Amino acid sequence: MKALIVTPYNLSIYPLTKVYTRVFEKYGISYDVVYLDRNGTEETCSAGHTFRFSLYTDTPLLRRSRKIHAFERIEYKLRLQMFKNYVKGIIKKGGYDFVVLWGEDSAFLFSQFASEYMPGKYSVNVRDVWNAPPQSYTNRMRCAVEKSAFN
Repeated sequence: MKALIVTPYNLSIYPLTKVYTRVFEKYGISYDVVYLDRNGTEETCSAGHTFRFSLYTDTPLLRRSRKIHAFERIEYKLRLQMFKNYVKGIIKKGGYDFVVLWGEDSAFLFSQFASEYMPGKYSVNVRDVWNAPPQSYTNRMRCAVEKSAFN
């Protein structure tokens, strides 16, 4: 069996991912980790492969979009879309049997892809949702949770 943990934050922010990694290691499950580097720090863990997507990667598309008013907001959304495409490519090429979507941001980003491409082969780890999120956010999270392995 081969598993993947996806987190839209640096690994140091989510030390509870060790809950999964300990289980994977205990049962001899090989696993990889994909994380979105938000502070320019390359991190390592005991995973077979640690895939890093830097929020600060420069691309021709982003250089062109800097000419647009309100660039920062557009740039952030473009970078999240680039991260999403990066992770989808890793999942499709990696042949993973199980994927852990860590956090509500992962659930939101990958809800449609996960529910269509790998129904019943992923889990959504959502914690500490203190304030009621917008309706569209909860609908996407519901979609992700309903097709997950542990719904």
